[in-house]
Amino acid sequence: MHRAPAASASHDLFAVVAAELRAELPARVGVEPKSVSCVVHWRTAPELAGIALGRARAAAERHGLDLRPGKMAAELAAPGAPDKGDVARDLAGRTAVSCFLGDDVGDIPAFRALGELARSPGRRAWRLAVTGPESPDELLELADATLEGPAAACGFLAHLAESLDPTS
Repeated sequence: MHRAPAASASHDLFAVVAAELRAELPARVGVEPKSVSCVVHWRTAPELAGIALGRARAAAERHGLDLRPGKMAAELAAPGAPDKGDVARDLAGRTAVSCFLGDDVGDIPAFRALGELARSPGRRAWRLAVTGPESPDELLELADATLEGPAAACGFLAHLAESLDPTS
């Protein structure tokens, strides 16, 4: 795989951030380095949320990164890096019909972006919230419809795929 120099530098930075966080955090807190960010998860250890968020915040400040909230997680990203709203706006802006399924605080920007696009003539967009015990209120308010949990989301996608299959 070829990477642009900026992407390689970013990947290297997030590898360093991940290594630091793994050394600072209890083992039950997950640290997931990605090429353009690093995510700290405390889903398996909710009692460690304060510690995990504090260490993530300190690492973000130390490295000049943005801290983005998630569901029992925090993402460290480069300042000005695209969020899900930017990506949804770009991808959905290329088509007349779009759909986004979300269940997290980080999905709110994508729901907003699709809401904006849906107001444009000739465009349709659906924002489907996958509900659960930690569903963010704002996500539910922005949703066009809800699906009760991951199983319902999978069922919806399977039904959609079948309905679009020209051989069936």
